[in-house]
Amino acid sequence: DSFTHTGANGGRVAQITVSAGRALTDVVMSLIKTCLSRRSTLISEMGDYSFDNDQIARCEDKIQAESDYLTHLVDSVGYSMKSLGQQYAPIFAQYVAEPLGVYLNSSGTSDLRARLSAVCLFDDVVEHCGAQAASTFAPMLLSGIRDALNEDGVMDGDIVE
Repeated sequence: DSFTHTGANGGRVAQITVSAGRALTDVVMSLIKTCLSRRSTLISEMGDYSFDNDQIARCEDKIQAESDYLTHLVDSVGYSMKSLGQQYAPIFAQYVAEPLGVYLNSSGTSDLRARLSAVCLFDDVVEHCGAQAASTFAPMLLSGIRDALNEDGVMDGDIVE
């Protein structure tokens, strides 16, 4: 199944080593940070009232493309996490928690996709990486969720989901 990564015959499937998970997460988090930076720039540009409708449409297309890319990157981190289970907790703490933790709260970003990405990965670490990871990262996740629910205009369907 997806949590134990064992097939019907009991053999391990889709298993990666801790060192491979660490290396993969390091690279993917670098890509996520770059993607989020591009999204931030595009979102800022969209607030430039000197843009005409064509320029705004191009920005929206670019933001959507970055959103799709971000989803795949976040999924890659999530697959590594689910594959390694408890062994992934120190990797999450080292590579993911700090750069994405800032996106959990409204003061960290106006980019709802960045916030959703952070919520998804923090939710996954709480769910799949054991009791110690849950006790460490659940308070941050709950704070972010509470912040989103209390913020005006943030009731984006993806965040509430």
